[in-house]
Amino acid sequence: RNTTFIQFQSAHTREMPPVVKDERKSGIRGLFKTTALATVVATLTNVFFWSKKKKPAVKTVTLHKTQIRKLYRRVWNQPEQISRDHACSEYIHPEHILIDPSNPNPKPGVESYCNGVNALRQALPTIKMYIDDMIEQGCKVAVQLSFVASLGERKAKWTGTAVMEFEDDLIVKTWINTDSISAMIQLGLVNDLLRTNSGIGSEVATTTAGGAKITNKVPLRRDKEAVAAAQALLGRTEEHPTEVLTGKEWLEYFDAIQEEEWEHGSQMSQKELELQHDDLSGLDVVV
Repeated sequence: RNTTFIQFQSAHTREMPPVVKDERKSGIRGLFKTTALATVVATLTNVFFWSKKKKPAVKTVTLHKTQIRKLYRRVWNQPEQISRDHACSEYIHPEHILIDPSNPNPKPGVESYCNGVNALRQALPTIKMYIDDMIEQGCKVAVQLSFVASLGERKAKWTGTAVMEFEDDLIVKTWINTDSISAMIQLGLVNDLLRTNSGIGSEVATTTAGGAKITNKVPLRRDKEAVAAAQALLGRTEEHPTEVLTGKEWLEYFDAIQEEEWEHGSQMSQKELELQHDDLSGLDVVV
């Protein structure tokens, strides 16, 4: 009996290794599957990343911006009235309304829009409008504009901003703000409010292109409060410049001024440097 048990135990012992061998195989298979899956995921991730990274940036030009460029080219800058009136209906909504606080009773519609364009071009036949920049948000587009016009021998440059709202790919609302005061000063239609050589109630006669004389009066109030209010509203304390820069010209001028101030600041004298420091408090003085 002992011999039989030993033989049975030996036989049973010999049968165990195949079971252990199968578990090792399944573990190796599972490890291989996990490694292969990780490799595939890593490969797909790299392909997606590099495809995104190497994809060139494309500048999008929306339909609304394109329509606005055509509007100013074919309507506002078009010298022929028939062509202007015909093109208006392609960009302006039949229920278009101009939102301007200075015009509290605007008339809606394409015809009213065309009348406004025609009135401006009849008064200033040489006027040109340039789009400096556009920003789009939803159904609205903000347009930064520069204007150039002449009246007789006088020329003017000024800026403005227009916001246009679209409906069914047509402009249904327009908000407009322009520096009309600057334009009228440059064209000699009004006197500068900050002119220092103007007396109270004095009159200045100017001549237009047709030879007719226009008499302009300076502001009735020249007291300290009136001057301060005028300076705040106009955003300047000096007289109106004889030459106005707009668009890229103004940016180039601003950069030149900044560079000149920087060069001047880097070459300050010892006396100027001492003015930047307060000896009593030991603090720097902002100038």
